[in-house]
Amino acid sequence: MSKGSPPSNPLEKARRRYLDSHPLFHADLSGLALANLPDWLFDRDLVTLDLHDNQLTDLPAEVGLLTMLEVLDMRGNPGMTAVPEAVRELSRLQELYLDGTGITDLPDWLTDLPSLRYIQRDGTSWRRAPQNE
Repeated sequence: MSKGSPPSNPLEKARRRYLDSHPLFHADLSGLALANLPDWLFDRDLVTLDLHDNQLTDLPAEVGLLTMLEVLDMRGNPGMTAVPEAVRELSRLQELYLDGTGITDLPDWLTDLPSLRYIQRDGTSWRRAPQNE
């Protein structure tokens, strides 16, 4: 690929669209048939990460470095059979979407995430009651 020609790889197109034009706070990597996440994703202050409709079976430990992440959408990744351990590190996570995954059991540690307010899995949702302060 010459320097001036547009990229043919959808992931490279997404990287250029987001990283070359503005800071990245919301990443939509949905529908790209990803089996792995790109390394450039983990050096960001992401607030929202949309990974729905890919081919992910797990998330790398580096996802735990996304300390600003509030929304994680993993819908439509049927090969994912457990909530990835990396999610445990996301102390600011507020919403977790798991519809269409192979996840049947939720780990007990999810309720230990201090900011988590909403989980959706195959039509069933869980909401944490607001705390009186």
